[in-house]
This record gives sequence, C-alpha cells and structure tokens, in this order.
Amino acid sequence: MSAEDQANFWRFLRDGLCSATGGITNVGNYHGGGSPVMEQITITTQYDIESRKKTGEILSRHERRRQRRIL
Repeated sequence: MSAEDQANFWRFLRDGLCSATGGITNVGNYHGGGSPVMEQITITTQYDIESRKKTGEILSRHERRRQRRIL
C-alpha cells in the first residue's frame, strides 16, 4: 500500500470517528437506533448543556473584544 493510500485511509478514519457528523453517528450507534425522542432525552440528560452555553458566551465575548481591538 502506498504512503498516499495509507494517509488517505487514516484521513477517512479520522473523518468518520472524530468529525461532528461522526460523533452524531456514533451516538446513534450507541443507542441502537431506538426512538429519536428517547435518544434526545438521553443526550440532554447526560450532557451539561448550560455549562457549554456559558462557555460559548464567554468565548464569544472574548472574540468580540478581540475584533474591536483589531479594528
């Protein structure tokens, strides 16, 4: 197998396992294709959404400040 083919294989694997789409697919696989409503309930009860929202707000404030300094 050529080095280029090997690199393409590892990129393919990375995209399937580590991308946003791959993450969604893996969650779906973990839940065994059950009810989408139950999957949503499971994800939202096991994932701290509020802390992620706060982190996003903090990061967006920093980004706005940074952009104001550049202008």
